[in-house]
Amino acid sequence: MNETDVNNTLLKLKSNANSVVYDTLVLIRKKILQTECGVKLIRERRALEDLVNILHKPNEKILDVTLSILGNCCLEHESRVEVANYGIAAPLVAVLHNINRDSIQCRACRLVGNLAQNYNLALELHEKGVISGLVVAADVGENSIATRQMAVRALRMLWSVQSQRSNMLELNAVHKVAKLLATPYESKEERELLNAVIKALVVFSYQCSEHCARQICERGSDLHSLLSLVDQVHLKDSIIICISNLCHNANARLILGIANAVRIVVKELTGHNFNTLATTDVCSALVSTLCLFSRESVNRAKIRRAGGLPIILAIYRDSPVDIYKSRALHALAHFIYDEISLQELLKEGLVEVLISRLNDFVKVKGKVHSVIPPESRPNAKRSRTHQHSHKSENDDMDDSSNFRINKEECDDSGNWKATKRFRLSSPSFVAVQKENWSREKGSPISPSSLEFKHTGSMLDHTSSPSRWSDSLTADWSPSNLSCQMSPDSPPPYKTWALSAASPPHDMMSGASSPLSHSSTDCDWPEMYSPVCHDASSDEELEEGIHEEEKAEEPANSDKCDSRSSSPELQPVSTVCENVNAGSDQSLILNLLSRVSHMETPVEDLAVHNTLITLLDYITLTQNPLPRAARVLRRIVRNHNYFLKILTHQFVLSVHSRLCQPIHQHCVQCDKLDDIGRSLLTQVILVSSSGYGEGELSHHMLKSDMAVRRMLAVTIPYIVKKPRLLKRFLLEYRGLDILQELLCQKRTEEATLMEHIPDSLSMLAASLKISPPQLNTAHEDETCSGGFSPYDGASEEPDDGLSLILDDGSKVSTNKNLLCLCSPVFDAMLQGSFMESSQQSVRLQHVSYSCVVHLLYIMRLGRVPHCLPGLNLSTAMELLVTLDKFLVPGCDQLAELIIRQFLKPKTVSCMYQHMSEMGNLIYCNYIRTRTVEFILAAEITSKDRLNIFNELTETVYPHQALEDVFHLLQEKLLSPN
Repeated sequence: MNETDVNNTLLKLKSNANSVVYDTLVLIRKKILQTECGVKLIRERRALEDLVNILHKPNEKILDVTLSILGNCCLEHESRVEVANYGIAAPLVAVLHNINRDSIQCRACRLVGNLAQNYNLALELHEKGVISGLVVAADVGENSIATRQMAVRALRMLWSVQSQRSNMLELNAVHKVAKLLATPYESKEERELLNAVIKALVVFSYQCSEHCARQICERGSDLHSLLSLVDQVHLKDSIIICISNLCHNANARLILGIANAVRIVVKELTGHNFNTLATTDVCSALVSTLCLFSRESVNRAKIRRAGGLPIILAIYRDSPVDIYKSRALHALAHFIYDEISLQELLKEGLVEVLISRLNDFVKVKGKVHSVIPPESRPNAKRSRTHQHSHKSENDDMDDSSNFRINKEECDDSGNWKATKRFRLSSPSFVAVQKENWSREKGSPISPSSLEFKHTGSMLDHTSSPSRWSDSLTADWSPSNLSCQMSPDSPPPYKTWALSAASPPHDMMSGASSPLSHSSTDCDWPEMYSPVCHDASSDEELEEGIHEEEKAEEPANSDKCDSRSSSPELQPVSTVCENVNAGSDQSLILNLLSRVSHMETPVEDLAVHNTLITLLDYITLTQNPLPRAARVLRRIVRNHNYFLKILTHQFVLSVHSRLCQPIHQHCVQCDKLDDIGRSLLTQVILVSSSGYGEGELSHHMLKSDMAVRRMLAVTIPYIVKKPRLLKRFLLEYRGLDILQELLCQKRTEEATLMEHIPDSLSMLAASLKISPPQLNTAHEDETCSGGFSPYDGASEEPDDGLSLILDDGSKVSTNKNLLCLCSPVFDAMLQGSFMESSQQSVRLQHVSYSCVVHLLYIMRLGRVPHCLPGLNLSTAMELLVTLDKFLVPGCDQLAELIIRQFLKPKTVSCMYQHMSEMGNLIYCNYIRTRTVEFILAAEITSKDRLNIFNELTETVYPHQALEDVFHLLQEKLLSPN
């Protein structure tokens, strides 16, 4: 048709003759609409207004064709906008309500669906009451399959108006659509209807409320019909997404579980390679659904029986997608009270996986802490003191699975006092809480309406959520009370919709876990389930589903809404999920804590990787959760892990990493020291028991040399009784093994050898070896009076004598003084020797400073507490000189040398000089005191290790080790 013919044809729509209008409408549909620009021509000639006006005519034949033409025209956005301006909503709704002819109903529903793609038009249609007409059209009755299909499509499109969803639910629109699942689907038309129904249910279930979920799930037969279709390839993805959406509702999860949805999800995930699992809608929906099913105990049992536990663990272990990992971890946390499931998870390597993830966290977040001075934390010292005063009580409480409240407060004197601790399950405590709450509110309260939620260290009580029916209010799992999600709150997981304009939002919450940092005293949160609330998203949900979709009518060559055999799912948009790392580490530690409470031993808890990772977490993480230390305490005090702890060098690692502060006056170092000493105390208690004594004895006698070496180094740390030390170190040759290790210096034992100096120091402390006194509180007046021994050294006395030294220097002195103070000088100068007649006497192998100090001591008549200007070399030379000339005061000078010069930097040098001087009694005395200093002085582990290294590098390495071990052996053999 040319342009003139088109214009003439369209003008006939204004005719008053129904036959002319009908013929014109048929011609428009057959001729004009078949052209490529037919709709555009109709719109440009303003014929849409005439078509809208025709809707007011009661002629069914005319209405049938008019609705067909308008339906095709309104596939385009411009046409929808134009007919909206002409007020199409009111006459269209009137047609839908008043004319029961099936073809008119079908085309009217199709037109409503096309118009509803415009949000404002959809809102207007709602306001005109279109939903009630669509619900009637969708009902299984005299309407054809095509009519029901168009009605379902229209309802799906109108669901985009979020403010009208409650009205649609009141009219049972969702329920009417869900009922269509129960009808047979054999013909092609029936299968197309099925596609439309499932597509609509996916949209309805997207972030659906409790009311909506109930309309989909309350008829078990409908739900069974939906799940039975999952085997059809072209429907599987949509059904899985629908199930995933429904799973965000707690009551829907129960019904889905009864309908065997758990087994379907597990079956679909079985065989997946989670290392390469793509982030598609279906894969993410399956993971989310499986994790959500773990919230109820009845579904957890189904997951276990269906073989879903290894899948959840595999997702957490292997998946490269952080979102999947977080969901899987939260799912695992729900099995924390399921003993059977925990046992199965442990067989699959639960502890290894948790430790691996905790290790990853430490690698990313861990670093050595900076110094935290006590003045920056005014309460740090007071809190630490309080912690020490209650350490034994806390350790006893730690093993209990009962919950407690621990509140600390100050008394009038400023000291900390602890209030009474209660079990949260205690009937008396619950009664008091209810009474207080009732008194505050001024109204009575029923026992069933009180719910405790854990928020830090406080208890909040809120009314328990309402339930659907008596059949669903049964306490399937105690976690239902805390996991219930309100209908208006968005779910914490992603829900799904087939929409291009409104992609599904990922709703994983970033809110902190209820296992918060403030829960320092309770090993379990005050609730049944460790994940107790559904967190809401930070983003608002976008309104509406603005889908540009073309549809074709099922008959008469009209265009209608059709769907291919394989539904196209909108790919997941890139959404950054706010995963709370603090919450994840809390859940990991909570699971490990639960495992450590198990009666049967778990071997993976006592392996090297587990122990060291927990230590890394405590030492390298800023503000580590205290549960990690409690897990370690339970591990070390369990007899079943005793030997493994020792052989994995855990005791040595604790002492070197926790009990050796890296900063002075640091609050964090003090905390680590407290933890370390607490752990070592627990090991000491086990080793002191009959079991520990027997284990150590057996392995010191029967095990291979590697184990015996490890035990020999570790025993001084954990055994404090002299009787046991004598047995292990002397009778079982533990001391010989330590000496051999230090002498051999084997490369493969380098790490172990680094701990031997501290081990010997711990042994010395147990044997009560005291270090020499090094204080200089009582100094002689010559040290503070400014007098020097060199003063008067060159004075010419009346009975003068010059002492000529090796360097040619002369020192003038008094002969009588020398003879009076030294028998050797007296014999030399007063006897028959030639020196008696000489005015100058040569002294060999004596330095000038040594002679000056010697003369000063002679004039003073004693060795003072301090000799000014004396250095270590001169002091040791002076000691030999005093002994050589038999001058009294060697013992005092030896004490002065020890008191004034014995330090970590000089001890090895002092020992070497004393060894070179031979077996003089005072040299041996100083050498013994240096050994005592090395073993018992309060010096750092690094200094002590350096001293041992220096001693073994001297010309007397074996002599030094002999002295060290001889002293220890004597103490071990002494009766005291």
